[in-house]
Amino acid sequence: MSNYSKGPLDSDTDDEVVKDKPIMPTTTTEKQGIRIKGLAKADEENKKRTRNLLKQAIGDYINSIRRILLHEEIRKSKLNIIMPLIKKDLKIIQRKYEKDEELYIKTKEKYIKQFSDNPGEAKAFMKKHLQNL
Repeated sequence: MSNYSKGPLDSDTDDEVVKDKPIMPTTTTEKQGIRIKGLAKADEENKKRTRNLLKQAIGDYINSIRRILLHEEIRKSKLNIIMPLIKKDLKIIQRKYEKDEELYIKTKEKYIKQFSDNPGEAKAFMKKHLQNL
């Protein structure tokens, strides 16, 4: 036995002192052995929000690529239907105006413009798809 006697103030043990204090719920995160609270927790939430936004943006990007590919396939299939008919009609126009190149070009432009309300779109279509005719 020890010679140390417990006085009235020494009666509380460390466990009892800890039990006396109310346990406050803390929101902490363990990361690499360091407990983070407060501003660091807000920073973690910010990073998490940023990661979620990034995931969403990447998902939207992939979906838009799929939509673009779908529209390109539709466009190609429509062009495969349109181009032979236009080429056939332009060959007829070319044979009709083979002696007058200027009149052929004007008639060709007029023929293409009839399919579009916007003359700029018609001109762009001609430049892109009918340059060799």
